[in-house]
Amino acid sequence: MAEYRLTLEERPGYLYALAEGERTAENMTRFLGDVHEACQRLGRTAALIEVGLEGPSLGIGTIYGIITARAPTGVLLNRIAYVERSAGKNTGAQFAVDVAVNRGVNLRMFATAADARRWIEAP
Repeated sequence: MAEYRLTLEERPGYLYALAEGERTAENMTRFLGDVHEACQRLGRTAALIEVGLEGPSLGIGTIYGIITARAPTGVLLNRIAYVERSAGKNTGAQFAVDVAVNRGVNLRMFATAADARRWIEAP
């Protein structure tokens, strides 16, 4: 199994989640499922997710499949702020955002965690 580390922090009004380890379809699917489960358990309706997974970008078909499968749980959240930490991965990340938004998920991508925090904490 690919290396995977999850950090979760309850913050006022939202859940902060960081995934680190290997960039695999299994880890991305696991991360999104872990975030959903934690939001449900903690009663959170917003999440700031930071992806620090390393390795080659996932293929467009793989990204599409992951996001299409997870979108029904993503729409249950009022806001999701997304930060991609790995340089050179923004094309795949933006594609993931576009797929999610097209399925009704209120998701935005940010260059920094500080920018994401400002949006997620705004009234």
